[in-house]
Amino acid sequence: MSILAKISTATDDRSARLAGIGLMLAGVCFFSLGDALGKFLVSTYSVGELLLLRAATSLVLMSPLIWRSRGAFALIRRPALQVLRVMLSILEIAAFFAAAVYLPLADIITFYLAAPIFVTALSAILLG
Repeated sequence: MSILAKISTATDDRSARLAGIGLMLAGVCFFSLGDALGKFLVSTYSVGELLLLRAATSLVLMSPLIWRSRGAFALIRRPALQVLRVMLSILEIAAFFAAAVYLPLADIITFYLAAPIFVTALSAILLG
């Protein structure tokens, strides 16, 4: 059973599109709420404490899924690259919240969302 079948019981394209739109709106709202909550919490807690709180909450929420899929973790190709990816992601989140101490949230989001443009421009220069 696909995830679309779990979200939308109808098989027509219209309901699938509406389910996609609804999920996208919910995702954007939750990401925005998380960023605003992080900006609020970073005024009280240090960045390290905020990262620990965020990781603990994520672990609690995702633990049933992790437990159900635990057999698939042995099949991961290139685990060292996956660990590197996780470490870089943690560094990126820490830099985001460290910037939230000094900059307004709107400026941080603007820089954050402009990152793909910078990556594309620099890839042409660096990779030829």
